[in-house]
Amino acid sequence: MSELSNHESVDVLVPPFNAHVFRCPYCKNYTTLLSPHSFISFEKSECENCAREFLIENDMAQAIEHNSYAND
Repeated sequence: MSELSNHESVDVLVPPFNAHVFRCPYCKNYTTLLSPHSFISFEKSECENCAREFLIENDMAQAIEHNSYAND
C-alpha cells in the first residue's frame, strides 16, 4: 500500500507567472517573456520570432551592443 494513500490529496504550489510582452529591438515583432516578477529590472531574453538575444532593462527591451576589443 502506498504511503500517499493514507493521506489526503497533496496540493501542488505553482508560482504565479506574469506575461511581459516586448517588441524585439531587432525584428520589431512582439515577443512574450514569462517571469515571476511584476517588473523586470535587468534580464536577458530571446525573441520568439528571430531568436536573437536582447536585454530588458527597467521593463524596456534594448538591443545588445557587441563591441570587440580584440583589435584595440
